Amino acid sequence: MRVGVLTFHVAHNFGAFLQCYALQSYLESIGCDVDVVDYRPKYLTDQYRVVNSAWIKNPNFLVCTKRSIVFALSYVTRLRKFKRYEKMINHRLNLVDVNAAKYDLLICGSDQVWNKSITGGDYDPFYFLNSKELVSDLKISYAASFGRDEIDVESSDSKLRAYIEALDGVSFRERRGFDAVNGKVTRAVNHVVDPVLLLTKERWLSFATLPQETKPYLFIYQVNYDANLRRVAEMYAKQRGLRVVEVTAFVSWKVKDGVYQTKTPDEFVGLIANADCVFTSSFHATAFSIILEKEFYSLSSGHVNDDRCTSLLKECGLLSRSFSPSLETSPSEEEINYTEVKSKMSSLIESSKNYLQSYISVK
Repeated sequence: MRVGVLTFHVAHNFGAFLQCYALQSYLESIGCDVDVVDYRPKYLTDQYRVVNSAWIKNPNFLVCTKRSIVFALSYVTRLRKFKRYEKMINHRLNLVDVNAAKYDLLICGSDQVWNKSITGGDYDPFYFLNSKELVSDLKISYAASFGRDEIDVESSDSKLRAYIEALDGVSFRERRGFDAVNGKVTRAVNHVVDPVLLLTKERWLSFATLPQETKPYLFIYQVNYDANLRRVAEMYAKQRGLRVVEVTAFVSWKVKDGVYQTKTPDEFVGLIANADCVFTSSFHATAFSIILEKEFYSLSSGHVNDDRCTSLLKECGLLSRSFSPSLETSPSEEEINYTEVKSKMSSLIESSKNYLQSYISVK
């Protein structure tokens, strides 16, 4: 069966690549011929350009000058990061031109493909498979996410309702999205796991590139930098004699020991796999900590997007691993019982696989 996937595969961040790679890999494992539709909207690719003039420009001369200097100092690092990511995307994903998208099954998602603040300020019909270029017998969403709080399918988001009604199957990654739509459209709505959870620990270890670190270390990854997370992580590491290793989401001109700016997704997974403990504010770093059975702590900032982590931690019975930025002491918890965690997650993972397989078996 020929299956096409449409998602944020061109975004240069770990989660975007890894969820796409995971869905591609899982579908291949059950016998599908899988393509990733190479849709590259300007509103998405502009965010990851090596030369981002929109960020540099500012009506304040001093701010503009400072940003120009910072950009110049970090240019080589930015270029290296860009090239390494593009190589991963072009070599590890089965990319196919949009105009060649004729399939037995098309899948949109996962990731925040239905988040208007990302897709140019309005819903992008491509991410609802609503375009004449996208030809398929069946069209479904898998683990799609709104990434925002208030969704009103019945009134203000009437366009959203029409897009969803046109799909043959609908599923959400977050419980909030499921609750917002379930019962308000004629389609059955499903709650499923992020694609990275469809692959086993062993499968991810075979994908990972393990680090050269020889000393025990604590791993930090933040999407939006919070000094409190670093502070609490350093307290925890000091108490246990661990080195601190950090991967940053954004490139800086500053070079710091143990801080890496150009790691690729396989190296990111490897750093989590070998860590003694993980501190993060990232959904996917949290997910991989669970998959790879690591001790971890996930920062709760109070933002609405925390629902991604909260929803996952609740499913796993690990809400105690969420900590507040105001924490004054190092968190102290008993080791995670991953036998219990896997037991809690197994039914949701199986139902997620069954959701996909129900459409694959139709043809």
